[in-house]
Amino acid sequence: MYRVINYRKSFIWNITYKCNLSCVHCYLKNELRNNPDDASSEEIEIILSKFYLIRDQIKELNLSGGEPLMSTHFEKVVRFFGETKIPYTINTNGLCWSDRYLKLIENYPPMGITVSLDGSSPESYLSMRGIDGFTKVIETIRKFNIIRNNIDRYFYIDIIFVLTKLNKDDINSLCILARNENIDTLIISRFTAITGNAWINREKLLLPINELIKCADKIYECKSKLESKNFHIVAPWLTQRYQIYFHRKYKLPYSTPYIGCLAVTSEFSITPKGNVLPCFNAVQFLKPEHGNIFGDDDVRISLLHYTFHEILELEYFSNFARKLHRSRKEIDYDICRKCSFCDICNPCPTMRLLKKENETVDICYHFDRMIKERII
Repeated sequence: MYRVINYRKSFIWNITYKCNLSCVHCYLKNELRNNPDDASSEEIEIILSKFYLIRDQIKELNLSGGEPLMSTHFEKVVRFFGETKIPYTINTNGLCWSDRYLKLIENYPPMGITVSLDGSSPESYLSMRGIDGFTKVIETIRKFNIIRNNIDRYFYIDIIFVLTKLNKDDINSLCILARNENIDTLIISRFTAITGNAWINREKLLLPINELIKCADKIYECKSKLESKNFHIVAPWLTQRYQIYFHRKYKLPYSTPYIGCLAVTSEFSITPKGNVLPCFNAVQFLKPEHGNIFGDDDVRISLLHYTFHEILELEYFSNFARKLHRSRKEIDYDICRKCSFCDICNPCPTMRLLKKENETVDICYHFDRMIKERII
């Protein structure tokens, strides 16, 4: 039995797939976003009780979605984590924060809040999000800062920015904006065309490798000019090779090497109904009518039916964890070895292992372009 229960765990809990937006780069399957199957009040109580059992082993529990504030259980969940001292964070698009919710986090402060902001101007934000919400998001960030300054417990405020063809020219202005708004970390993520709108719009969003490298150069130039002990800029998608190169080019200290995929070892994703997945990318393999991605549709790998430790010891999960661990050690990525993007891309072992034989699932967001350009 392959065991992974000795590590402190980080969880991403998508407490709802409901969202007030329909972004061009959203990776959620349309069937999940359009027909969200949220947990009932009774089911939420069960899931929370299972988290309470492992509260001392939780490093961070991230409330995400969809938009987590769209969940009818958001207030109950935040109060529970606040009262039980379970460390939690929030991912949000920043558009739903009424005074009621702001008061809630003032009373039960999170470890941190990450705000999605995919443009440095109303125009670029509109091109990604489809609505004119830029000003509202900036106002929300400023309200978070006011709350942080008024309480005796510090929490981080981060921005996550998804890099695409539509907003690649915003890097410098967004870095300046983030610093001026007292952001702790600006996370510049690459666009991932897995499923949903992201797959539909991949041609107009996907950056070719030469453009990605130019963007990486801009990011590190901004790091060299704008970073301080209170403000950081990160691009976690870059391989260690390119990180070292740009750190040397701009004479930056290098202290955080890429440590590989943490899925199943110390990071897990939880669906609204409590289904336990290896990582957030695995949601594309989840059939809404079943609580399982590993095999028998009758076996629901959910916190509604098992404790977290029991789930890790199930044959389905332990076998997957063993294969994933072996893949990390052997770097067994048949397609990735042949791909010219591998210089800049950190291969995803979870995607390869979840892909069933003869199943048409694109394991990499570059896959479609690779086929067309014959670079594998």
